[in-house]
Amino acid sequence: MCEQKVRDMPMIGRLFGQNGKTQEAHVDEQGRRAVIDIRNITKVYKMGDIEVHALRGVSLQIYEGEFISIMGPSGSGKSTLMNVLGALDQPSSGEFFLDGVDVSKLNERDLARIRNKKIGFVFQSFNLLKRTTALRQVELPLIYGGTARRTERAKQALEAVGLERRLDHLPSELSGGQQQRVAIARALVNEPAIILADEPTGNLDSRSGTEVMQIFQDLNRNRGITTVFVTHDPWIARHTNRVIMLRDGVIVADRQVETPLIAGEVERPSEAEELEGIFRDVYYSGTEDEYN
Repeated sequence: MCEQKVRDMPMIGRLFGQNGKTQEAHVDEQGRRAVIDIRNITKVYKMGDIEVHALRGVSLQIYEGEFISIMGPSGSGKSTLMNVLGALDQPSSGEFFLDGVDVSKLNERDLARIRNKKIGFVFQSFNLLKRTTALRQVELPLIYGGTARRTERAKQALEAVGLERRLDHLPSELSGGQQQRVAIARALVNEPAIILADEPTGNLDSRSGTEVMQIFQDLNRNRGITTVFVTHDPWIARHTNRVIMLRDGVIVADRQVETPLIAGEVERPSEAEELEGIFRDVYYSGTEDEYN
């Protein structure tokens, strides 16, 4: 491969070379590249003689700069789908292109490199080390990746989430909202292709949850960071630009949110009103064959 072609390849392609099948990323009508392109993905778990089909032929494209929520009832497959998208688990069949490279057949070592370099994770439980300062928490992905200028980059990430005065604080010295902001900074520090957030406001009070959602919206709108939420909360989903709904391991609805809410500008309604709104706007706006 000549030097010019190497420079023109997506970074992930240069990382893994021939270990993963490469192709040109799909481009939508707005000229956005598909950061994630999954095709007919299945996932089957075997429990003795019983097979559990968690995903049943899911196909999905997520483009640069999108802000998406994935919803579904318990057992719908949304957590399995997130694990696949995050390279935490391999599909049983199908193709998964991340930045134009099929990662569905890569080994665990290469998957670990992908998770470090290309995917930022934010979890409901924060997953912070108890005896480690905020600054060191954010440096960890850079240490694992052998990245230079670690302290400088970690400080910049913490400044981006408003924690420039909390660099030396331990998790026990931070509020729940501040701990989640540390987790967001840690997800950002490697400049990933996509951030995956699993119920990121689930352990927070309403005020802290609003502040965290404001950060995600700012990162998405002003920095163009592709973001995917996995959530059961219709109110959170209404703050994203696109809602994907799963049921029984298949996508039953995929809709744009016409007017996404801006965090902090609208008071949260009752749960009944939330459910009615999200199902009216997204779930029941499809064609009849989507629900069969």
